Amino acid sequence: MKELLITLIFAINGFVDTQFIDYDTYLNKIINKDHYSCYISKQQWDVLNFEEKKNLYSQTYFVSALGNSANNGLSEQNPWSLAHAMSNAAPGDIFYVRAGNYGAVQQSMYQDGVEGNPISFIGYKNKPGDIVARGGNSLQQGGKNAIDPSEMPAIIGTITDSRPNEENGLQFHVDYLVLRNFQFYGYFRPIQVRGHNAVVDNIYSSTSGTHNPSDLKNFSPSFPNGAYSGWGLILEGDYIKFSNCFILDAGAEGIKLIKSLNPRGYDNTVYTQKGVGPYTAHTKADGNGTDYAFLVSSNTEGGIFKNTKVIRSEGNVSPGHGIVVKPNEGKPATNHLFDGFYVRNSKIETQFPDCTYITFKNGILEDTDFDQRSEVHEANIANGSRYVTIENTVFINTRVVSKGWNEHIYSDSYTSAAVDAKIRNCLFINKGSPYSPLAIGYSFPGELYETKNLTIDHCTFAGGWSRLWEVDKPNKGVVFKNSIVDGIGAKYLAVYHDGPGKRGGTSGPFELNIEYSFSNFSNGFAVPEGTSNTGYFPGFKDPENDDYSLTSDSPMKGMAEDGKDLGYLVNFVPSP
Repeated sequence: MKELLITLIFAINGFVDTQFIDYDTYLNKIINKDHYSCYISKQQWDVLNFEEKKNLYSQTYFVSALGNSANNGLSEQNPWSLAHAMSNAAPGDIFYVRAGNYGAVQQSMYQDGVEGNPISFIGYKNKPGDIVARGGNSLQQGGKNAIDPSEMPAIIGTITDSRPNEENGLQFHVDYLVLRNFQFYGYFRPIQVRGHNAVVDNIYSSTSGTHNPSDLKNFSPSFPNGAYSGWGLILEGDYIKFSNCFILDAGAEGIKLIKSLNPRGYDNTVYTQKGVGPYTAHTKADGNGTDYAFLVSSNTEGGIFKNTKVIRSEGNVSPGHGIVVKPNEGKPATNHLFDGFYVRNSKIETQFPDCTYITFKNGILEDTDFDQRSEVHEANIANGSRYVTIENTVFINTRVVSKGWNEHIYSDSYTSAAVDAKIRNCLFINKGSPYSPLAIGYSFPGELYETKNLTIDHCTFAGGWSRLWEVDKPNKGVVFKNSIVDGIGAKYLAVYHDGPGKRGGTSGPFELNIEYSFSNFSNGFAVPEGTSNTGYFPGFKDPENDDYSLTSDSPMKGMAEDGKDLGYLVNFVPSP
């Protein structure tokens, strides 16, 4: 009997071991697919060992753009359609989906995989396994900058007058899913994955939502992001892993993560090209700029996101929001780590008291597009968000801002800006920015949200900033220590550019309630009062080439409170 059953075992491709394989689920799969020749009884099932049971779950099918439901799907010569595959999937099934133009597919799937036997949809070019993405999207790494159905399966919606004609592309409401190597174009929501233990890899999504300038007419210059329309990739569920995804020109949100415990993201990029035009006349822009590029939202915890890129082209009508943690009220986002990031011409940002224990480290925040506006490219710690840490990060023409305002999606019960925030081991380089590297408030006149306990530790500020601080809101517990400030050309304390009492009637100016210690101030900047502050020439090795490490004879060596060198300790500018 066992020898006979072995002939019915189907190939399995590297799935993880499990200790639970359910006969009822197996039976449901067999009956639903009419594979009666493969049916075994409960008595036969009970005598099989673990590996035999696992293999009986699995079947391999082929899918192509020319496939149909009349085929058996068991070979490349008899492929299924994608819609038929999604309608007939069962735990353990592997669907190899050939490159091609699948058109404006709109399909939802609700059948779960099971632990150790997910349902897998794997795109390929010429033969299964020939697309492998490492360190980024395979199309981008292959020099492709647009949808190419010859490279991977492409789900291509139709667009009329720069507006998609289809609302949703593929929707997966399933647990234990593997989705790899797919392209999407058009739609308002091209791809949504809602379920636990999903693996989403090497997704390319382009031009979602409306990009017709006439749809932007109801947005004022104070909210210039365009029509809030278009999502690149929506993810929801615990233990989701997503990697090597590239999202281009999603009108509202590039990647959105919601209701997720312990998500993992690696080597994902959100790029915004559209939305270029005059700031005060955004209806003349060339499309709809992404508002939230990489958004970690409500009911999320324990995320680790490595090597995340958000890039916004020069001339956009708004910097939008780059990497953002922003939950709704009473639905926390907590304990997230962004390790390795590059954000250009946008922001990193945290908002609201339900946003706690967020860490950004090993990144670059760069501005290549000076817009001369009050809303600039920055690290924005806002609206009572708590215990935010930014460390080992290089700021190029960008700054850290603590501020608060009455956000319409949250009650006005919070009265704070940043609370218990730490900026550690960071380098701030000015190559022409008119702004300060540090700011408290500096926006939303008339709203007095207070900064509480902001620590600047082991940072270097260099390159000719016009001032160190801009301050126009209440603050307390500001600590500045173990740092180097070189080349500041004016006061370190400022109010609104137009002076107190203007731009809406602030009640400032406010004092900067700060304690300076173990820090060096040089080249045009008066040494403030405090503990162990000095005014020596710092002795940078090669500042013209952004090397702000210290020479061996620098007076900054070993002078910090902790016995280390003053200033930025990493001493390199990481590559984008």
